[in-house]
Amino acid sequence: AFGVIYPLFRPQWAILFVLILYPLEQLLTTASPFFATNTKFLNLLVGGLAVLGAGSALFAGRRPFRGYFNGVWFATIALFLWAMIGIAFAPDTTPGTEALIKGLPYLGLLLIFPGLLLNDLIGFRRLVVPVMFIGTIIILLILASPKTTMFGGRLGIENTTGGRDSAEILNPLATASLGGTIVIFGMLYKPERMVLFVNLIRAAAITVGLTIALLSGSRGQLIGAIFCGVVMFPFARQIKNTVQFLTVSGSVGVVIVFVMLVLTFATTRDAATRFSSEALTEGAGVRGQLITTMLGHWLGNPVAIVQGLGTSAFQYYWQLDDTPYVHNMPVQVITEQGLIGLFLLSVILYLTARAGIQLLRMYKDYPTELSAAAILVGFCLYQFLISLKQGNYFTIAAPFWSFLLLAKVHARAIKDAREYEALEEYAESYDHPADDAVYAQPA
Repeated sequence: AFGVIYPLFRPQWAILFVLILYPLEQLLTTASPFFATNTKFLNLLVGGLAVLGAGSALFAGRRPFRGYFNGVWFATIALFLWAMIGIAFAPDTTPGTEALIKGLPYLGLLLIFPGLLLNDLIGFRRLVVPVMFIGTIIILLILASPKTTMFGGRLGIENTTGGRDSAEILNPLATASLGGTIVIFGMLYKPERMVLFVNLIRAAAITVGLTIALLSGSRGQLIGAIFCGVVMFPFARQIKNTVQFLTVSGSVGVVIVFVMLVLTFATTRDAATRFSSEALTEGAGVRGQLITTMLGHWLGNPVAIVQGLGTSAFQYYWQLDDTPYVHNMPVQVITEQGLIGLFLLSVILYLTARAGIQLLRMYKDYPTELSAAAILVGFCLYQFLISLKQGNYFTIAAPFWSFLLLAKVHARAIKDAREYEALEEYAESYDHPADDAVYAQPA
């Protein structure tokens, strides 16, 4: 209730709801009878707050559209429009139509509003600690819930939305993704004020984030979060001399030791089997079979090379079980949207990578902004990595909505820098008429 009321006075904070939408939805629908029977209420609520926040930013003069329409935005919208058209030439239009109906509210929310609610790195930095704090609370509530149990060595949530007789065990995958996110935030954030208090939040976020990813058996989330945190750590800190290099190296070592200690104490024998070489090989083999099946059908159909096999065509060609999608975003785009989709995806990835690199270079002399930039880039990299093993991008908009955030922040930073330089040049070259009058007076 507080989370809903606060954005009424600070509408830009509605983006916090957008960032935690999926795990919050998973928590509430499995813990609250009201949300379980009114599954669309949370989506409508978050959507309303997003509209309110965007409208407030516009009328308050924060210019939310400045930098909003950029190359990544146009390419992303084109990709999703092409995917919608792709429903028409799929061998079976029913799965694609159902996916569109299911995902349209999420697509509208995630592809349109985050960029309107977030303007710059300062705004993003203000979100980091609240996301860590609230994310930690959500995960702790799930871990402490009486509906949370272990099954087959993996953490699960008992879902009884259809009645006690139809109870099922759900894997908290969305919450594990949030866990990976707050791990990255905690590893890369550099506090400037209330250092001890913020570091406690960072430690808690890293601990519970790793715990939920480990116990849920979400191998991609766990490995991806640690990888992104370690790889981006040097970019989140200034390194201009030997002392700074040694300091950053020592900090990386401390973080890695802390991560290893958490994993050691949080794991169980059953959970550890998910990360054995045999389990990893088996998981990779299953994903490989999904991928090769779709690539084989795509390459074997000359007509589909350019346009693709059609949106949600996977369910038509995969007959071994009820797996709904290929579990690999680039392969899904290539096989279902063809060379057209591959071209648009390549443009998106290139422009996003370039924006991230330029953002890190722009703020290399500003430690506070540099840390925020590294977190944003690491978050995008993390979203991309987990899209290689899970999710249907057409229904959840991931990882594209995170790319849109980075592209908006970068585009606005470029525009603001150019405007500032122009003002500086104008101020230096300005010749006030009153000065001429003073110099023109006789001595």
